[in-house]
Amino acid sequence: MPKVTKILNLDITSEIFLNECSDTEIYELFILLQSDRFQDIILKAQAGEEAINHLKKDFNARNKFREVGCENGDTNITRTS
Repeated sequence: MPKVTKILNLDITSEIFLNECSDTEIYELFILLQSDRFQDIILKAQAGEEAINHLKKDFNARNKFREVGCENGDTNITRTS
């Protein structure tokens, strides 16, 4: 039997897609977009890989902790700037 194949081009904008979603689906998308997996993708798309690496290094450098004052068994944690 012959087979008929038709190529279909479909253009759906993000706004059209979201307009067709239910409230529950919108909430599910919101939760997914807040996840680490998608936040990494979003950040990479916005700033580029090089800028992300710079931001991560800067963040880590600003938030390092060190131990001080261990003479009598007490450990004080202070934040370095």
